[in-house]
Amino acid sequence: EDQILDFGIVGVGGDLTKSCSLVNKSKKPITCSLFPAQAEEFKKNALSLTPDKEITLKPKEVVSVEIRYHPSVRMPSFRHDIMVQIPENEAKVLTTAMGVSHGIELKLMEDTMDYGNVVKNSRLTRQLQLANFGDIPAKYSWDKHAYSKWFTITPEKGHIPPHEDLYLEITFHPNQVTPTQIRIEKIKCSIEGTSEPLLLNLHGKCVEQSEDSTKEAKLKTIVRTSTKQSVELQNTSDQHWRIKPTISSSMDICKDYFKGPPVFEVPPKGKGQYEVNYYPLTMTKEVQKDPEDPNSKIVIYHEASLFFPLPDGSAVLYKLFGESTPPNVKDTIKKTVKAKAPMFIEIPVTNWIKSVQRFAVKWEIEGQADPAVFIRGANTFDVSSDATKIFKLNFLAYKVGVVKFKVIFTNKSNGEYIFYNIEVQVSEADMPDAMEMTGPVRETVTRVMTIENPLPKPVTIEKSMLTIDNENVYVTPESFSIPPSREGAFELNFRPLIASQQEGSVILKSPDLGDFKYKLLLKGTKPTTQKSLHFKTALGTELVQTFKFTHFVKKQTVYQIKIEKNWRRSQWTSY
Repeated sequence: EDQILDFGIVGVGGDLTKSCSLVNKSKKPITCSLFPAQAEEFKKNALSLTPDKEITLKPKEVVSVEIRYHPSVRMPSFRHDIMVQIPENEAKVLTTAMGVSHGIELKLMEDTMDYGNVVKNSRLTRQLQLANFGDIPAKYSWDKHAYSKWFTITPEKGHIPPHEDLYLEITFHPNQVTPTQIRIEKIKCSIEGTSEPLLLNLHGKCVEQSEDSTKEAKLKTIVRTSTKQSVELQNTSDQHWRIKPTISSSMDICKDYFKGPPVFEVPPKGKGQYEVNYYPLTMTKEVQKDPEDPNSKIVIYHEASLFFPLPDGSAVLYKLFGESTPPNVKDTIKKTVKAKAPMFIEIPVTNWIKSVQRFAVKWEIEGQADPAVFIRGANTFDVSSDATKIFKLNFLAYKVGVVKFKVIFTNKSNGEYIFYNIEVQVSEADMPDAMEMTGPVRETVTRVMTIENPLPKPVTIEKSMLTIDNENVYVTPESFSIPPSREGAFELNFRPLIASQQEGSVILKSPDLGDFKYKLLLKGTKPTTQKSLHFKTALGTELVQTFKFTHFVKKQTVYQIKIEKNWRRSQWTSY
């Protein structure tokens, strides 16, 4: 019933069986035999047939015919007819078997590689050809534990398409001088699907760097500020160099301070300039060798090594020396504020290392400190790694002027610090809303005015410090003293002489506390009472009384006296 049995592609060592059905559709038993058309070739192709002898089928009986394919080697494609023959009849094709067997065949073009002498910490790379002569992709994997201390094979595992080559890069990178040659024998390369690995031998020797190939370079910059400097490398060969330099340091504190490009290319018979970037996060220290000689100071440099491994196995070494000086001002912050008005000054502090820093905070006022300037803030400040956090200062100045000061953040554990310059322009305080004083004419109205003394010393207020632009306003007492960190008070008195409304002001200029300004709204109302004289005497006699009044005006004035009658005319006949 199945005309073609296709095995497809079977790998070496595979085992696959396919079957077809032989049916007796007649009403009589039939005896027949099964056999391949080309028995010898059938057998060479690792094929077997079941049943392979004469059989008898009853009417309507079905027999399964099986063909097994079990190749042990690579084979080309095949096609075999399976014949069925009834005695005294011509043989006919029952079915056709077809398929192919693909296998793996990898080979190293060299089994031994000798690298000769290579400078310590340098590297020498050579190529090794790995060829796939097989019919299917092959997967390989090197035993890196056998060679990884001295050699690197790239790629160490992968696959190769059939009938193609792969060039492996094998690098010798010794980091320790050895008295004898390094020999790693029979390194295994395992091939998936085969039991026999490929074997490779690697040889080489590590030698010390020669003195004539060691040079120096010095760099100097402000801490946390980068500087760049180029070093020269000459290519005396006829090949283009593509080098992977390494920068290392034995000092943990500065291992990342020196950096450069990961790849450096130099043309044949030419020169190249390799740029080194120096970005120190800490300051270098100075040590005085002789305590009695101030000129005996020496710098403890940041040190690193710049290593150029050359393609021929030699190397060029630069010793790098970095000097990091104290920081410049991080930023200058300028603010404007009114006198006697508190203000927050925000300072963004950045942590430049990868761990939490705790800073001790202090501020220094430029010039002589003014006791009427108050700066308050936390004494310690924590900033997370690689983060920026806002530090807040509370600023209050009582007097007009310019206040300049410096805020310093110091890491006490290592002495590193940053600082900011602050400049605050203090302008005149805003005048408060007008204070109303209302009273009847020639009567005194009094308001108590309080003044705070935040200073650590007593402050005396004299009458001469007050300026009043209305002659009907005066203060008491003549002078008074305010204790440290306390409040003092004086009385502001208003005696209107006429019924009117006017504005005025009082200005207090204290050398210690600055200026205090008060705006006044002065209202004089009609007098509430009038003085009177009572006369009582006999008819025909004379009575004299004196009318006294106070002259409140602060200058000479002429008064006109007028007597008016305010009684009813019918009451009296004479005056």
